[in-house]
Amino acid sequence: MQQNVRRTAILAGFVISLVTLLAGCGPKVSLPHVRLPHVRLPHPRIFYRPEMILGVPRCSLNPLSSHTKNRNWFISLMYDSLVKIQPDGEVIPDIANSWSIRNHYTTYVFHLNPHAKWWNGRPISVHDVAWSYWLYANPQAPISNAKSLTSLIRGIHIINAGTVEIQLKYPDPAFLSNVAASGSGHPILPAFMLYHVPIKNLPFSPIFNKIPDMMGSGPYRPFSANAQGVKWVANPHYFLGAPKSHVLITTWTNSPAPDINWTSEKTDGKSHVLTYSGPSYYMLLYNSPKIPSAVGTALPEMINRLALARSEAPSFTPAYQPVIPGSPYTVVQPFQNPRAILHDAGYKQIHHTWVDPHGHKIDLGVVTGSDPSAVRLASAIHRQLTAAGWNIRVTTSHNLLHTEETHAFTMALVERRVRPYPLLVQEYGPRSRHNYGEYDSLPFRQSLQNILTSPNPTTATKEALTALLQSPPGAFLLWRAHHIFITSHVHGFRVNPFDPLSSVQNWSVTPSTRQS
Repeated sequence: MQQNVRRTAILAGFVISLVTLLAGCGPKVSLPHVRLPHVRLPHPRIFYRPEMILGVPRCSLNPLSSHTKNRNWFISLMYDSLVKIQPDGEVIPDIANSWSIRNHYTTYVFHLNPHAKWWNGRPISVHDVAWSYWLYANPQAPISNAKSLTSLIRGIHIINAGTVEIQLKYPDPAFLSNVAASGSGHPILPAFMLYHVPIKNLPFSPIFNKIPDMMGSGPYRPFSANAQGVKWVANPHYFLGAPKSHVLITTWTNSPAPDINWTSEKTDGKSHVLTYSGPSYYMLLYNSPKIPSAVGTALPEMINRLALARSEAPSFTPAYQPVIPGSPYTVVQPFQNPRAILHDAGYKQIHHTWVDPHGHKIDLGVVTGSDPSAVRLASAIHRQLTAAGWNIRVTTSHNLLHTEETHAFTMALVERRVRPYPLLVQEYGPRSRHNYGEYDSLPFRQSLQNILTSPNPTTATKEALTALLQSPPGAFLLWRAHHIFITSHVHGFRVNPFDPLSSVQNWSVTPSTRQS
């Protein structure tokens, strides 16, 4: 009885403190008093080996650090999100075991899994979810712009002990896969340990930086770290099943030798290599008012992507649209003869140089960031288009985002990260800073509206992609390719490109002589 009273008092104090903390900051959050249920956990098997060694690039374990793919892999081991993404892009439960979407994609209601717990056995509560999303939506939060939800979230409301509602400022059909899913950079954090920490001090909290003090909910927790990597131990109370692999070692020095090694460089001496296209790609983004329609339609067909991938950037594969290969949203576009497109619009070549219907040379500028891959790709594109008869120049910008936002470019070589659900509404809709006027054609506006109202989002999205690619926003160029080196112990490995470390599927490992 005393324990129940003490638990109620602690929870009441937490609610009062959290309400005080949230007053006047970020979106509106409603936090009623609730009691947490007592639950028991299932323990099905996931892995079938005492120990697994993974070779991965070095990165931070702090979820508030820079937003990178490698860091998201580690965060997925430590923390859970509301939902997960399967390799085919399907959204499946994680902390939320069910959800509903209301008011034309402006209201998302999540019902939490009562079995979900933190490493110390405390249930993950709606207060943890509400506080985490308040943090991501708070303009004063010490997080990167890529993770900020200030412009998206209107309010967060706790409905009852197992239900939380997130209201958006505008319709977002991609909220589940782009924001709420694992790998998006928005994991659920242990609010019960963090709500009293001043917001500016959160990145320096021992909860995020000191391994013995860390608190997570994922299948593994970090046990120790050294110059070679991190040793993890399984969470025996993981609500999706206790990992059968008791020890996980992530090494960035390849010592000890990894069983599965993630890298972007090819390495000899491994028994099997799996190459897959990751979820990031390069594209030539058009500033539409500065690109004639015929030129914009012809250019993607005049760039040899295979040559770019093979000779200029060996860690890339060709990309033809803004959805990952194998996605259910893939659209097959028929080949269009670029010379026929230009000739039909009145363009012609004089002394091998393309001129417009008035006989004027067409000057095309490409601005790129300063990272070596982008500069190398821009130089290769310059050589290809110059050989094809275009008058083209390349410049480098140290603040490419500002260059885009101020529209101070004709074409920009940018890198984008695709989500399972294409970012059509945000990226090319009327509110997007990347919408330069090319995408307000009637077919595309209608297809965007259909995404918001259609009972079949797959069909509506394919229609929108078709309309988009018929009037392309730019030239989609190359996917970043990743190589995984696998030893003979591992069989039937299949990678999830959206969450490749924590959500590998359909694989098994033969028994090892290593001792856990």
